[in-house]
Amino acid sequence: NLFSFSNTGPLLEREYGRLRYALILCGSIAGGSLFQLIRGGNTIVVGLSGGLYGLMAAFIMLVVQAGGWRIPAFRNMITEMLFVNLMINFMPNIAYLAHIGGFVTGALLGIILKPGKGTSLKTNCALALVILLGAMVWLGRSSFTIRQNERYIGSDLALLKEEARLGLNTHSENMAVRLDQLYGTEG
Repeated sequence: NLFSFSNTGPLLEREYGRLRYALILCGSIAGGSLFQLIRGGNTIVVGLSGGLYGLMAAFIMLVVQAGGWRIPAFRNMITEMLFVNLMINFMPNIAYLAHIGGFVTGALLGIILKPGKGTSLKTNCALALVILLGAMVWLGRSSFTIRQNERYIGSDLALLKEEARLGLNTHSENMAVRLDQLYGTEG
């Protein structure tokens, strides 16, 4: 992640300026996190990779808009970069949904925030981003409640086990009771 960040970051910051660059990075992290939250179920993910995928998408949008896609060396470099990053998504414990969400959000923000006067492409991308956010909220309605079959699966169970392993048995037991109350599974 740091290698990717150090390679794309300075170029994009020069092109977009600090504020727009920060908006693309933070917006891509948020977009990736929303994708993961809505479709990933009761899981916890950490990292900057959704934002990095967004920066990569913004970089690709710059290259395409500048006509760089027609240059074989540039096209090969981008194709290889996409292929390597696609392969990373097949590794275990990778939040591929956060990567997809960050990429899509970064591509849209990269076009919307590109310095210069407004174009119909910018307007269309802004509209697409609003529609995407609306669709994610609509699809996520059921994701904001933890389903019965996800009780203590994944993150909750791992945290409770780790607390017990560290000798925090009382806290772990109290947290289990609170989670039962939260999920409505008291018995």
